[in-house]
Amino acid sequence: QSKTSFNNDPFVGISVGCNKGFDAIETMRMGSSDARFDKVTWNQTLSMDGTVEIDESVCEQNRSDNQVHVPLNAKVRSNSEMHCIEPMPLTYDVLQRAAHSLNLDSEGFLVNNLAIGKRSGMVLFPKAHIGEVDDPNRNHNRVKVGTENKGIENCEILTDEERMRVCQEVPIMTLDDYVSKYVTS
Repeated sequence: QSKTSFNNDPFVGISVGCNKGFDAIETMRMGSSDARFDKVTWNQTLSMDGTVEIDESVCEQNRSDNQVHVPLNAKVRSNSEMHCIEPMPLTYDVLQRAAHSLNLDSEGFLVNNLAIGKRSGMVLFPKAHIGEVDDPNRNHNRVKVGTENKGIENCEILTDEERMRVCQEVPIMTLDDYVSKYVTS
């Protein structure tokens, strides 16, 4: 009886609401045993070495001291896929640029600008700052790269005029539709 090696089996990860991508990078690092998926490098690239303002990581996923150790002799799974699904347009753009800059997109790290829901279609998400950061009455609506807990509801409460200015239509798919369309393993 032959036994299949652990590292020959496909690895597929899906991060819905990928946010800043730290959990997706860590999941791909664990699942693929590939040390190129590194949170320190990702953080530097994401922020373009400090030139792009990234919102705080509420759960501190960006901390490098809690990154999974990959042994030097670990066999990398070359057939790995990590799907980073991020509906916020501003955050998606930065995630996509970082993945491409680090060549992670060619290593199975896929960033998609869409939402997951119970029906497929289109939905509005904030595309940039809603309200001025300097306006204390609307500061709670600010949207920066990686802003957490902002989304559909922030567009729904706006007037039509505000909605047209600060929100963008984003595809929404069921998880089944997403897997059928994008997962290749």
